[in-house]
Amino acid sequence: MAILTPSLTINYVDHMLTCRERSKRRAPLAPIGGGSSQAPSTVGGAETKELTYVDDGFVLGMTYLLTVINCWESFGALNWFRSVLERVDQERRRLDELSRNAEGGKTNNLKINQLDSYEKEFKLLWCSFQSARMFFAIDEEEKEKEIEDDEDN
Repeated sequence: MAILTPSLTINYVDHMLTCRERSKRRAPLAPIGGGSSQAPSTVGGAETKELTYVDDGFVLGMTYLLTVINCWESFGALNWFRSVLERVDQERRRLDELSRNAEGGKTNNLKINQLDSYEKEFKLLWCSFQSARMFFAIDEEEKEKEIEDDEDN
């Protein structure tokens, strides 16, 4: 299960970025009651509301599975989130170097913006994983007592 988690997280992050982009395109600014708590912004000359798109189901499901089948140690050994962030930093440095050499300035800026979004989404995913992990945390002392009680019976 731990070996599947990286590919599933990549798919999840891509899905979340796609959903956020779609919601930006489809959210026209409309007055709600006396006002909206959402900040207006401009996209393509038209005003839109900034929406927050959240999907914790994936994170809770993955955390539950990793806890139930006791794979946190093997998942931690992958250093997955650290590896992704290091790769993003390497790619950003490469694009910065290309920008300094005046090779594909606008294209590089677009790629850097995409990279920033990708990094932000992975950081959000990491925070969600840590929060969900606390939710499913098992007290080791309690677990040992249960094992001892089972052995006594």
